[in-house]
This record gives sequence, structure tokens and C-alpha cells, in this order.
Amino acid sequence: MSSLAAAPEQGKLETDGGDFEGGPIVGRVELTTEDFTSAWTALPGNRPVFVQRALTAVALPLFWLMFSMFDSDGTSAPVGMTWFVLLQSLLLPPALGFRLWRARAEWAKNGVADLRGGEGVEFRFDSAGVSLHSPGSQSQHAWSTLFRCLETAHAFLIFVTPSALIVVPKRAFADAEQARLRARLLELVSNRPLRGTNIWRPLRSTVTDWVLIGLAFFGVWQVLEWK
Repeated sequence: MSSLAAAPEQGKLETDGGDFEGGPIVGRVELTTEDFTSAWTALPGNRPVFVQRALTAVALPLFWLMFSMFDSDGTSAPVGMTWFVLLQSLLLPPALGFRLWRARAEWAKNGVADLRGGEGVEFRFDSAGVSLHSPGSQSQHAWSTLFRCLETAHAFLIFVTPSALIVVPKRAFADAEQARLRARLLELVSNRPLRGTNIWRPLRSTVTDWVLIGLAFFGVWQVLEWK
């Protein structure tokens, strides 16, 4: 899962991008958990998790179908196995969805609590970089140290490391300032790769996992068939 962590405060910021056109952009807002939950699905690090959960949810019925097709004596699958697959197919998706919902809620809760965001957070963008000031955190980041910036319908997500980001709600700025901030972020923030965002792991690891799942499924089938 993606995480939120403010990077350590830097001592002296280097100046990047020359003079900040139009002057500094400053916004202040009281953060809520909704600011984080609305951005959660857009985090690149969560895409592999979504794919993994989806594959897990369909694995059992697919293996049941595969072994039914290769049934050597032409009989149907054991009744116990059929009910087992049916129950798993009905219960697994809601269970996995609940785990994702809990993970999102915990991430949002911790993000607000760590910053004490309910007491107000100030975001400042100028020629030196990005700074965040809140009762729970003080951090500053030069433009050249930033990894990536994503935009959602309600926020700018600024990655200060491959796995740590700052959620900047758009409602902290007037419409005109939002447009100016968007242009400056596109101009000054690099588009570097982020750790843990590849949907597919190395082929050897993926094949090994599927082979193990297949063997486990076959073993359960045989046990139920012998009873």
C-alpha cells in the first residue's frame, strides 16, 4: 500500500526554476480524512494491489473450471468442491473489498493525525520549492528533489520520495491560484519512477505463485473427492 510520510525538514533550500512567476502561491486549509480517501485510488502504488485482489477473487472459479475440463472419467466435480468454490466466489470479493476499505480508512486517519491537519495546514509554493507547515509537521522540499506530481479532481499529490507524498487539497486555493499552481507543478516537478508501482512482478515469481495455487486447489479437490 502507498503510504503518507512527510520528509525530514531540509535545512537550506536550493533555488530552482528562477523567479516564481506571479509570486508565491500560499494556501491554508483544515485537512479532513476525505481529502485523503478521495486521493487513495489514484496512488500508483495501489494499482498492483487492485490487480492482485482481482486475480485472487477469480482464481478459484477459474481453477474449478480448468480441472472440470480435464476430468478424466467424464464425471462432474464433487458436490463438496462445487459448494466450496461457490462459497469462495461469493464471499471472497466482499472480504477483499472490506480489507481495501479498511486500508484506505486507516491511511486517511493516520495522515490527518500525523499532521494534526484538523488544526490547519499551510502550503507554500515559491522559487525555492514546496513547504508545508502544520502543528504536527514542518517540511520543505526543493523542486529538484521532488519525484512526481499527480492531479485528481480534488487535490494535487506531490511525491517527495518514491513512497511518501503530500496531499494538497485544491480547496485551499482560489480557482485562479489553482490554475497557476497546476502550470508551475507541470513545469517544475519531474516525472520520476516510483517504487512498487509495477503491476506485474517478475515472471518467475508470478508463475511460481500460480503453480502453488493450482497445486493447493488440486489437493483440496482430491481430498473432497475421496470422502
